[in-house]
Amino acid sequence: MQIVLSPELEQLVQRQINRGNYQTAIEVLLAGVRLLEAQNQQAAIPASAFDSSIPDETFGELDEHLNFSPLTEAEMIQQSLDVLANYQQDGIPHEQVEAWVNSLGTDYRQPCPK
Repeated sequence: MQIVLSPELEQLVQRQINRGNYQTAIEVLLAGVRLLEAQNQQAAIPASAFDSSIPDETFGELDEHLNFSPLTEAEMIQQSLDVLANYQQDGIPHEQVEAWVNSLGTDYRQPCPK
């Protein structure tokens, strides 16, 4: 089989080679075909294979073991407000961070704000 690439596709392939990701055009094309095959296999998985016990619009959180715990919308909003309140109390003002960043690489480097 012979394949003729458009100039645009040739540039894409060459860009991958230039980045050092692949040695040859064939390697780039094989990677693309493998990616398509993986996507096709994933698309072939029946919907029943996925856990449908959690509705799409369920709010919740993950615990330290990555177990999902559903929350009501009101609980989720309250958690967000609590995090924001803690950030506002414990956060570093933007001006202090900006002054520190601007001092990096200068003779007048400031200590990192805490």
